[in-house]
Amino acid sequence: VNEAVTAVSTWNRVGWDLFPEAFRLARQARPGMKLAYNENVLHDRAEAADARIRQLIDAAAPFEIVGDQAHFSPPLIPIPKILARWDAVAAMGKRIEITEFDCSTWDDRLQAEYVEDLALAAFSHPAMDSFL
Repeated sequence: VNEAVTAVSTWNRVGWDLFPEAFRLARQARPGMKLAYNENVLHDRAEAADARIRQLIDAAAPFEIVGDQAHFSPPLIPIPKILARWDAVAAMGKRIEITEFDCSTWDDRLQAEYVEDLALAAFSHPAMDSFL
């Protein structure tokens, strides 16, 4: 499932009971596949993303991964704050993958340094499985 935080009108229309059910149907169709809830867990949607993750956990939805849509532009989020957010997701018992990454800035040096710092942080985090 992708972006339930911003696709509220879709889920309101089809019914929020189908949100965790989508994972059960996917698991039934492909028992061995790892399933992910993909959301922007950083920025201003962090609290809403956590609520959706908890909703899935509380409903025993079968998913292993929280995909982080890591979209960055100035002002860039400090790396310690990002690590703290990933810690919070990991504390919910889920693995993390950066599923969408971009960093847009007019300052090439700033962009290069930030991407390097973020990649080092991601690959050092014990719950991080991939960076796409």
